[in-house]
Amino acid sequence: ETKLDIPEDYYQAKYKLMKSPVYGDLERIKKKLKDIEELYDNYIDILPEEELLTIDIIERTLNFISEEKKEDLVEIVYEDYLNQVLKKKEYTLNDLLLIKYYTFQCQVGDYDEEIVESFRCKLINQELQGEELVNVELLGALSTIGGIYVMHHDYRNMKTIVDKMHTIIDKTLQHAYKPAVLIFEAKYYLFYENNRDKATELYNTATVLAEAFGDQVFIKNLKMEMEKDLNIK
Repeated sequence: ETKLDIPEDYYQAKYKLMKSPVYGDLERIKKKLKDIEELYDNYIDILPEEELLTIDIIERTLNFISEEKKEDLVEIVYEDYLNQVLKKKEYTLNDLLLIKYYTFQCQVGDYDEEIVESFRCKLINQELQGEELVNVELLGALSTIGGIYVMHHDYRNMKTIVDKMHTIIDKTLQHAYKPAVLIFEAKYYLFYENNRDKATELYNTATVLAEAFGDQVFIKNLKMEMEKDLNIK
């Protein structure tokens, strides 16, 4: 019944908000935060708690990435909810958003390896959903865990993350996310397997695909990572 009361415009705006990646670009983040303000202005009175939670977690995550606004730790803001998610085996959209927010914060400084490991094991066993955004956020949560491994130079479990992400992309045809996964895979082969040739090949494939998709922010980030990892200009 509640869904019937929410206009289709809201769902379209939410889809656009969640589907377009920011890749750490401050201008894109500012644009998304502005879009969130508009969502609140237009729909706050009619949105159910679940939808408001979705937008709140996205907003806090964007603020954290941009460091424009100092966000409290997930454990403080969502303590009860995080404890619930830790006990679950199957995740909803909001669960995945919360895991992504939590694991973003783990990329900086010390983190609880046991919690991240628990999330990793459950995420790689998640079934794909009929709802596209759930699958996109499953990719997002896996990606932020991959980001922890990169930031902390710990590549032991990276391959499990990469393999699951490739499976999701192949089954859901979300090919625009493939170049980002190839970067994680290249780093795994370079820093864990010491296989420079394989890493170079993966980086080259990522470059070709990225240029085909034409996201200039991502291409710039990719080239920086490639130059840094392979010491090439």
